[in-house]
Amino acid sequence: KACLPILLEIASSPHLEPLWEKRIQELEQNCDSVTKEIIVKAGTTFVVPFDREDIYALTKAVDDVMDFIEEVVIKIVDYKVLPDEELKKFLEIIRLSVIRVHDGMLKLRKLENIDELQAKMKECEHAADKLVKDIIAESYEISVSDIIGLSGGEPLRREELQAVFDAYNHRRQRREIAETAENVVDACEKVFHNLGNICLKHA
Repeated sequence: KACLPILLEIASSPHLEPLWEKRIQELEQNCDSVTKEIIVKAGTTFVVPFDREDIYALTKAVDDVMDFIEEVVIKIVDYKVLPDEELKKFLEIIRLSVIRVHDGMLKLRKLENIDELQAKMKECEHAADKLVKDIIAESYEISVSDIIGLSGGEPLRREELQAVFDAYNHRRQRREIAETAENVVDACEKVFHNLGNICLKHA
């Protein structure tokens, strides 16, 4: 959940902050360290609470979530794409998905039922799927009438043509951010798949 303040800040900020990238990279590096520590302990401890392969799979799944979140933030900063309303919705879906993962991990400690949380996670996944499809569709739309409107029917000047390319490039970058954001949500869903496997084995 340590990444949530950064996501909330990105969604609410009126301007881009380069430090977001540094902060998320520091969190990702901490996550990598914890991941390695868990894998080493699972491999060297004689008695483990769950099957080693389940520990490895769950650890890797959680690490993937952080990796994709880092990639989203880096793309936003490097592309200088301040989230619009649709990307803000995606950040909110990610926030909710991370909370579901956090709560699911807490329930694992006592092998409590995760069905309700898993259903909420599935809602996040469906919402992400729909949103990314809309953003992808928009990214390929170039209105000829808009291009003609720039020049009044005359050949486009260099700066007008550049404006068209800039607009298309912005849509492409926005699409890449959305696709990576969907990867975050899919990774959260994979965490629940691993949680579910563990709960079934120990029910």
